Order: sequence, then structure tokens, then C-alpha cells
Amino acid sequence: MNSLVSKKTVLFLMGFSALYIILTTIWWTVALVNYGKEHRQLQLKQLHSDSIHAAGNAANYCIKMAKTMPIENGVELKRGNQKLYLDTSVLFPMLRNTYPSFKYAIITGAQLSKAISITQNGNIAYKIERKYKTKRASWIGEGITSGIFLLIIFGFLYFYMDKILSLNQQQNNFLLATTHELRTPVAASKLAIETVIRQAKPELKPMLDMALSNMDRLAHLMDRVLLATRLESGTMDTLHKQPVELNLLIKQTIDELRPSFSNSVEIDLDLSPNLSIIADVELMSLAISNLITNAVKYGPSGNEKIRITSFVNKNRVAMSIGDNGPGIPENERKKIFQKFYRIGDENTRTSKGSGLGLYLVKKILRQHNAIILVESIQPKGSLFKIVFRKAVVEP
Repeated sequence: MNSLVSKKTVLFLMGFSALYIILTTIWWTVALVNYGKEHRQLQLKQLHSDSIHAAGNAANYCIKMAKTMPIENGVELKRGNQKLYLDTSVLFPMLRNTYPSFKYAIITGAQLSKAISITQNGNIAYKIERKYKTKRASWIGEGITSGIFLLIIFGFLYFYMDKILSLNQQQNNFLLATTHELRTPVAASKLAIETVIRQAKPELKPMLDMALSNMDRLAHLMDRVLLATRLESGTMDTLHKQPVELNLLIKQTIDELRPSFSNSVEIDLDLSPNLSIIADVELMSLAISNLITNAVKYGPSGNEKIRITSFVNKNRVAMSIGDNGPGIPENERKKIFQKFYRIGDENTRTSKGSGLGLYLVKKILRQHNAIILVESIQPKGSLFKIVFRKAVVEP
């Protein structure tokens, strides 16, 4: 995946997330409005049902409380041709206490069954409606405000993410261009130094050898930066993967490194036979080389002990490289694979390095469907374990 595709993918995911959150906000707002509407309708239905019950109870109260004898301040009613009298000072408080949402009135001289008039208290229905409208306006306002606020946030995030990704792409392009441009003068300088060495006086050769060594270091650093940039930006050419005997690759890598190590470096091999992987030989050799060099670099000077093993881990081909160095703190184990990251303070550091070695290892292994784990060795030391997800265990 190249950097342009990565940029498009990140921005697409951001846009999708923004759309999802906005749609969720709209759905939640509509759900609240519908809930309020249903609640209002339920309250109005309950009010209507109470009016029916109040009418029935009022009629029963009238029948039970009606008297044939005149009552002081009583209301005169009829049952057929018979005159009856009803004390409203007792009836109305009873009704209001039971059904406070209604108004009650007595029709003087009416038949007993139709004497009481019940009407809904207009304020109750009005308050229910007004409360619903107030909440609806509040919910809609909150939904719109939240939506606008989220759009603004995602707008800023989109803008800054686009800037960051564009800047990252520009940095990668700059590193690629600069590294390519530097390789030519460095190669020319190396050639000039090598030519001078063949004709120089003996007393000048140590200085020229030092200059050549530094040019080699510079060329090596540029190659690493170039490779890291290509792996990160996706401009790496197609990998030339092929079946590789893992143990042979390990031994060849050690043979290439051996001349650069001091005699105090002790490498112990414990390799299981018949283990093959599908890999780009050059890149995988570089990854193994970086791990071995790293183990030697941080081992105790004059007593560097490296143990390399290959084995089968849960039906998968694996290998490990252990050292007897000071070890890596647990909180640093994930950081060491970051680009240019090195443990410790750069101002007081004595060991050489660019912080690209383990970063390249992680990138190369990812290209080969492999993972790397870091563990501690007791009493001291670190163990880097590689597991190849797609590998062949030969019979």
C-alpha cells in the first residue's frame, strides 16, 4: 500500500466515522422526539379515560347521595316526576379529590342521571401539550447543536490530518530524493579515497582508512534511511520471495558479520533441521543481521554472548536471538521498534546507532507475515523471538 492510498484510507475512515456519528445523533434526536410524542398521546388518552371513569362515579355518587327531603343549600333534581335534593358541598370535594383534572357542575332541575356536568380542565391538556413542545424544541436544538459541533470538530481533524499526512509524504519524498542525491557524491568520495590509499605514503594510510571507514558508515546509514523510507511510503519494489532454508540463512548472515566482530563475541547456535521460510533473502538477512548486531552492541564489552535458536512454535517456524546485555525495561519494549527511537539520553549516549535497526526489522518482518516479540532473560539479557506465520516445516 503506497502513501497516497494510506492517506485516502485514513481520510475515508475519518469521513465514515463523522457520517456515522452524525447519523447516530439524528437517530437519537428523532427517537427522543417520537418518545415525547408517544408519551404525550399516552397522557391525553389517560386523561380521556379518567373522564369516563369520573362520569360513571359521579353518577353513582348522585344516586347514592340524593335525598327525598329538602336539604339546606341543596340542589333540586328529578328522578322521573319525583323531586330529589343533592348536597354539592359534599359531592364536589369527593370528586375533586378522586379526579382533580376535571371541572364539575350541577344542572338544577335536571334528571338525576344527567344532572352532573364534567369537563376536562383545559389547563391540564394545555400543559401536557406545552411540555411536549418545549421538550421537542430542546431535543431538536440539542441534536442540531451537537451535529454542528461534531462537524466542526471533524472538519478541523480532517484538515489537520490532511496536513499531517501531506507533510509526512513530503518528508518521505525529501528523504528519498536527498538520499538518492547523496549516494553519488559519497560513492565518488569513496572511490577517490580508495585510489589515494593505493598511492599514499604509509604514514597517511591510517588517516585515509579512517576517512574510508566513515564514508562506509555514511553510505550504510543512507542505505538504511532509504530502505526505511521506501518501506514506510510503499515505494519498495516487489519483494523477491522464495523458499529459503532458515538455518542456512542464519549461518550465512553470521559469516558476513563475523569479520566486523571482535574475538570476544561468542555466538552459540542451536538450530533445528529442515526449517524453511518464504522470504526475500536480502531483506530477511538484513533483519537478522540487525538483531545480531544489536545484541552484540549492547552486550558487556569483552564478554558478548549471543545465543541463536531455530525451532517450531505451535506448528510455525520460529527463531530467537538472545544476549547477555542489561535487558530492556518492559515499558520500553514497544517503543524500541519506533522510527529513530533509542533507549536512554542522546546527550550522554556512548553507543553508536541511528535508531533505524529495529524499526527496519519490524517493517521487514511485517512484509513477510512474521511477528517479533521481546522477552527478558534471567538473570539479565533480552530475547528477540520471531515467529513466521506462513512458513514450511519440512518432513
